[in-house]
Parts: sequence; C-alpha cells; structure tokens
Amino acid sequence: MKLSLFFLSAAAMVNAATAQYNDGVDLGTAANYAIIAKTGISTVPTSAITGDIAVSPITVDAITGFDLVMDSSRTFSTSTQVTGQVYGPDYVSPTPSQLTTAVSDMETAYTDAAGRIVSDGNSNLYDGALGGQTLIPGVYTYDIGVGITATDLTFDGEGHVDAVFVIQTTGSVTQAANTNVILKRGAKAENIFWAVAGEVTVGAGAHMEGILLVKTAVTDGNSNLYDGALGGQTLIPGVYTYDIGVGITATDLTFDGEGHVDAVFVIQTTGSVTQAANTNVVLVNGAQANNIFWVVAGEVTVGAGAHMEGILLVKTAVKFITGSSLNGRILAQTAATLQMATIVEY
Repeated sequence: MKLSLFFLSAAAMVNAATAQYNDGVDLGTAANYAIIAKTGISTVPTSAITGDIAVSPITVDAITGFDLVMDSSRTFSTSTQVTGQVYGPDYVSPTPSQLTTAVSDMETAYTDAAGRIVSDGNSNLYDGALGGQTLIPGVYTYDIGVGITATDLTFDGEGHVDAVFVIQTTGSVTQAANTNVILKRGAKAENIFWAVAGEVTVGAGAHMEGILLVKTAVTDGNSNLYDGALGGQTLIPGVYTYDIGVGITATDLTFDGEGHVDAVFVIQTTGSVTQAANTNVVLVNGAQANNIFWVVAGEVTVGAGAHMEGILLVKTAVKFITGSSLNGRILAQTAATLQMATIVEY
C-alpha cells in the first residue's frame, strides 16, 4: 500500500464552509507528520514511509511491526521502514506536548473538512462508486460508503495548482486492489482531503493520493485478502485478518519467509479454517512452523491426507481427518479430534 503525503487518523465531527480554490484545510502542526494516530499504527513488513510518524495519547507500544530503535536523546525512535523519525507521548520532553498539539490540530482539521458545504450536484454523486470517474475541484458529500473499484479514480485540477477537493462521507472508503488515484492538470495530493467517519481500506497493490482524516481506522490490503481463498496463494511475513472463513482448497498454500528465518505470519479469523483433502501448507525461503500463528475463533478442519504447518490457536475445535498431518502445535480451547493423524511438535 502506498499513501501519498499525509495519512492522519482522527476523532471529531462537523461544521464550516467551502471554496474550490485557495481554501485548503489547515492541518496545523499535524502537517509535520506523515502518519499520526490516536490508537495505534501497525505495519505488515516491509512498508516504506517517507516522513515522521507518531501516536498519541496511546503509548509508543501501539506502533507495531516497525522494530523501533530508540535514539540516545530518547525524544524519538527510528525504523528501517521509516525515512524520518518515530514519536510517542511516553518519550522525553518536548515530544509529549508537541504530540498533544498535533492531535488537537488533526481533530480541528477533521471538523473543518467534514463540515464544508457540498458543491451543487455533488451529494452522493455516482452513488459513491468512484472507480472510473473524474472529479473536478469541489466538495463531495456522501451518507453512504465510497468505493474505488475495478478502475482508477482521477482528480482533475482544471489547470489550477491550488484546486481543492474535499470528499466527506459518514460511511467508509474502500479502494480495490491494484487500482489507482490519479492526479492531472494541477491537482495535488496536499489539496485532496478525505473526511471519513468510518474506515478507509486500501487494497493490495493500490495507490492512494491525499490527506486521510479518518475518524476510526485505516487498513491495508491484508484484510480479507483473496476473500479468504488461500489455496494456490503465497503469503509473505505479516498479519492477515479475516471476518470470514478461510479455505485452503484445490491447491497448496505457501508461506514465503523472504530469506528471514525469524519471519512471522499471523492469520486471524473470526470464522473457521478449512483445508481440503490432499492439499499442503508449504514453507519456503526461511519460513518456519514455529513462526506461523493461526488465530481462529471458529473451527479448524484439516482434510484427509492434507498437511498443515504452524501453531493452531483455536477458540473452539480442531479436527484432523484420516491421514492428515501437522508440523506445529494444537492449542484448542475445546476439543482436538484426530483420525489416524500425525502431529509433529516443531
């Protein structure tokens, strides 16, 4: 996932006015950060962020996946994934007070952007389906979700480098995998403001432009990746979250450690995991069973003759059908049922 310019996660609400040019949203000191969030920042390595990132009021422990290295001044940390510095409210002064001000400025910016008066005809334009559309400067308001699906969204500045675009929604914004937000004729990322009361989800390989003023959460393409159909797929190190069931069907699932023996994979689902008969979970390039964690609220069923890898942390039941096998561990909160299965502790 690539975010251009600012990626800001807010918590506030409404009221103000508008114009198409020379009237951008004032970010105040929040403009000093590429990402600033109140409840946490997480990454599925490896990400690439240009600019400083910060959390407040939650502590820096809520910045995960970055392998932070504390500077000797103890006012900031660094990460190989960040071309800039990393800040938290539990660092040495003046960092805490600076972050308090930045968060306040961020909330003010959200209130400004979310409260601007809609331009004529721009209420629920295209029924929120913005894929394949071109937007000119103005304020666009939605009381429904907004989607960029199948094809790209273009912002056209009409030759004005100070053209301002505000997209307000009481719902969420979803950008499909491998789609792009494109800028032309003077449109700039710094003048595009997404004021989103719900969540923003940017799909795998997608490119977003603009300042995201988001009341709840921003997630990347590892949410419900491949719609839970993992057969034939290759997963790189990271955290994968599903609110649907996960299936390994027809063909094998591969975990690619990318040359790192300490590569960690976490697969979380509120549903169940089903592995079809005679399929395999395959480990390559340093991936190890003891670093693969299946966190499953439902059941895990491994079909006859199938081979599973990893640690199964299962809230309900685990079933291994005739001739199936596991390299890892079963940690089930209810029952584990084995039918002539082979379990090898890593």
